[in-house]
Amino acid sequence: TGFDLGARGNARAWRHDGAGPARLTWRNDVIQILDFAPYNEWSACSRERYCVSDIRLSMAIDADDPRKLATSYTLKTRGRNLVFKLDGTKATLRVERATDTAGEQGAMLCEASDQFELPSSGSPFDVEFWHVDQQLSIWVNDRKVIELDYVFDSIEDRLLSSYNGYVLEDLARDPRRSAPPPSLDVQFSGTSLTLHRVRVDRDLYYRPEKLREDELSQFDENGPAISGMAFGTDFQKPAQLLADQFMMCGDNSAASKDSRLWGRPSPLVESVFGKGHGYDAPFVVPRPLLLGKAWCVYFPAPVSPVAGLPKIMPDFGELRFIR
Repeated sequence: TGFDLGARGNARAWRHDGAGPARLTWRNDVIQILDFAPYNEWSACSRERYCVSDIRLSMAIDADDPRKLATSYTLKTRGRNLVFKLDGTKATLRVERATDTAGEQGAMLCEASDQFELPSSGSPFDVEFWHVDQQLSIWVNDRKVIELDYVFDSIEDRLLSSYNGYVLEDLARDPRRSAPPPSLDVQFSGTSLTLHRVRVDRDLYYRPEKLREDELSQFDENGPAISGMAFGTDFQKPAQLLADQFMMCGDNSAASKDSRLWGRPSPLVESVFGKGHGYDAPFVVPRPLLLGKAWCVYFPAPVSPVAGLPKIMPDFGELRFIR
């Protein structure tokens, strides 16, 4: 509300005139922030989608008077209100306990404030609000101006907060159930302004899975198949890594057979390195087997060679080095 989004609501720049309040709210009834990926539509994993709360909101703000600009962004997730504020040259981060009553402020759990150098007026400046791995941060023109870590009171509090109210018995019956989607709300006041390049980015979400026991998933020559929840996804059995053990994560959690699902290692590992020292542990890679590092993207998402034909060709324009 308060913004001119263009005749069709899709203008490249959104204008707000006056010092009164203006507001942008994410509409979960239109699209939810999930781990959905278009290239998984063909597979069964597309039927199970999980909400993602590690989110970055970014925009370029062209304020008529930057020193009068007040911006407040609230991300509601994990039983918390995560509040990001810019008010003139002051940046504030705050974590509140969420309440069920609209408009009611919950108990403040932690807060941090700091001064930052406000960009000069006359040109847009980039602002980013990050929530990643229990840390909040605000970035202005690619520079982090403030950060705040928050913790949960206990493992139980973290579980119940992450699943937004599900009790432990619910999770024990079905650890793969998804939490409700997060809500995003950002408000502006104090000056006329124009917004450019408003976008919401999500982090990868390593979803909980159940181990598959068929021969294609866990090879018979590696020993008896392991059942239960995938490694690192069972809240009743937290994953533990010893020194020089590594868990390998794919970049497509919904369809990647990364080490969460590997099961027991090949007997070749034991024959080369012997027993003990964690070399025979399931699901992980010992340091001696890390032979190199990823250095390029060689098979990006496929594209269609001709409009209307199946997408069978790599997008060669996306071949690139990993820096």
